[in-house]
Amino acid sequence: MRRVNFDFSNTCPQIDAEIRKAQSEIGGFVDEILSNACPLLSDKHRQQLAEDYSLRLYQELESIFEDTRRTNEKMRDAAEEQIADLKSEIESLEAELEYFKNGVEHER
Repeated sequence: MRRVNFDFSNTCPQIDAEIRKAQSEIGGFVDEILSNACPLLSDKHRQQLAEDYSLRLYQELESIFEDTRRTNEKMRDAAEEQIADLKSEIESLEAELEYFKNGVEHER
């Protein structure tokens, strides 16, 4: 049986994992900036500020990640549509081939 679907695993878990990595990197980067810029802050205060600023920054960037997810979904949909079109074209060509085979056999 021919494969008729886009054969690629669901990428949402991968996208989610990358988002978590980005959130962690943002948090570490903001904490490092605060440590370097404000060395007199207590660790607790710096960590709280880093967490707050990181969350705010991620919230500003979140739409970028979600737009990427939607683009991925659109690519999957387009691939499924193209596969369906190709399947239909193959079936049409197979029917045409069968027609010509039958015509050649009739002439013999």
